[in-house]
Amino acid sequence: MVINKDLLQTRKKVSRTRPKFVRQESWRYDRLAPNWRKPKGKDNKMRLQVSGVPRLVKIGYRGPRSAMKLKVLNPRKAKGEQIKPEVEQTTKLESELNEESS
Repeated sequence: MVINKDLLQTRKKVSRTRPKFVRQESWRYDRLAPNWRKPKGKDNKMRLQVSGVPRLVKIGYRGPRSAMKLKVLNPRKAKGEQIKPEVEQTTKLESELNEESS
């Protein structure tokens, strides 16, 4: 699969405009971690989407579907380790070697 640089750029652009979703009142209490939890209270201002309160997670903040699961860099390759070639590539190389030897 060829990684399209335009797709990666659009994904990056969308992620820059995406707000940081935080747990309700995690900024107020040290015992609450900032990782996302859906607000479920009856009169919860965050659940009611009152202005001036952090945003809720919604499907509209998702990046482009075509750019999903694309990786910018292979982490093993970045460290300098050798990666085994894919099966298709090895069979192709073997067939080329056999043709040259005969």
